[in-house]
Amino acid sequence: MRSFFPKGRLSRMLAAGLLVFLLPAVVFAIPPEEPGDPSPLVLDNGDPAAAYRDVSALLARRGLERDQIAQVWSRLDRELYHRLMEGALSQRELELLVLPYCHVENMGRYLDYGERHPELTTEQVATEVNIGLDRPFYQGIQMVEDPDSQTVLVNKYHQLSPDYKPDLVRMGTAYTYGTAYLQREAWEQFKAMADQARTEGIRLWNVSSYRSYGTQERVYDRYVSQDGQSLADTYSARPGSSEHQTGLALDINTASVQAHFENTPTYAWLVEHCAEYGFILRYPEGKERITGYRFEPWHYRYVGKDIAKLCMERDLTYEEYVARLPVQGTNGVPALYIQGRELELGSGALMLEGRVYLSAGRLAQALGWRVGTTFGGEEVVLYGGEHWYTLTTGQNSQRDGQRVELSAPALMLEGELYLALDDLNFLLELDLGLEQTYVSDTTPAM
Repeated sequence: MRSFFPKGRLSRMLAAGLLVFLLPAVVFAIPPEEPGDPSPLVLDNGDPAAAYRDVSALLARRGLERDQIAQVWSRLDRELYHRLMEGALSQRELELLVLPYCHVENMGRYLDYGERHPELTTEQVATEVNIGLDRPFYQGIQMVEDPDSQTVLVNKYHQLSPDYKPDLVRMGTAYTYGTAYLQREAWEQFKAMADQARTEGIRLWNVSSYRSYGTQERVYDRYVSQDGQSLADTYSARPGSSEHQTGLALDINTASVQAHFENTPTYAWLVEHCAEYGFILRYPEGKERITGYRFEPWHYRYVGKDIAKLCMERDLTYEEYVARLPVQGTNGVPALYIQGRELELGSGALMLEGRVYLSAGRLAQALGWRVGTTFGGEEVVLYGGEHWYTLTTGQNSQRDGQRVELSAPALMLEGELYLALDDLNFLLELDLGLEQTYVSDTTPAM
């Protein structure tokens, strides 16, 4: 047995271990888990890990690595599971299921779009379908569910209701042409940006910020009567589809192609510094097919500093950013938290027969505990705080040498011991919780 304990503690622990054989066992019993909404993939075959083992072995033969296998597993429902086991899933489908931003409900659209565009990679296919580009603009429109969100996406596929109006503040007269409004945080950051630019000899001011649905309707109708709808749609949003209605977007210094704003030092300064204040160039050059609008060097959108930095550094439109955000699969494990801190276990968190199982070793490492093994790796020994734990397969483990009966069997998977979440909470005296409403990472997969 490899010792990882401080000197002095080992002898006390060995003595405590001997007492297990000399004294009547003290059994801590964990009550059965309350029934809840089961995972879509519940086969109830007696072995919680049987289906995962089958899937893992099959996917390994098809060249997938462990993290990729876990990603596919997290997206399997009963239908996809049976198709996979029958050999009916295509290579393209597997490539899609591996992607963190694969929406399983879009699978048919992915496959159809990929057939129509064989020049695109699997990643590009998924990204463009997630944006909605497999359909003409203004088809398959979704109404925005959370219009007050700072990260709301408003475009030709995601629209605001006619009566939506954000909480606005009036912009300072020294920073705008005429009376204008923005959401408070966007205004404060624009003011800070304009103040800094002024110290560097650059002047920034607003020429168009918040517009109501009705105002946008009048603006759009005027352009349609002037240039026709097809041309107007390349530079003006239909009512409900304008970012200006969010109070998070503004046109800086000009709103005219004739001004050639892109050739000015002011534009160069904005491109270099806008992300520092949470703004992105919303309709960049060369991305017209994605955004649906011509290059607008003057139009900037507030999304917050982290997202803005990522989009500007990676040359992502906001559509591409949102389309590549990770999504939780139907058989995936929600984010895991302890005392408000998220624990990232990667493939060390699995949904098995409707229950969350965690790798005890990875969990201990994430908590900063020490980990050891005994009996050729068949047992895992953890030391955390004032206690030590001996975990093994089956439904019995030990806390400080005393037997604890588990509510579900501990499982050995690919050399790691997995226990049910409720059992780990009870056995290790933790308060691990799951984020029931999945919130995706702000970093898109590339």
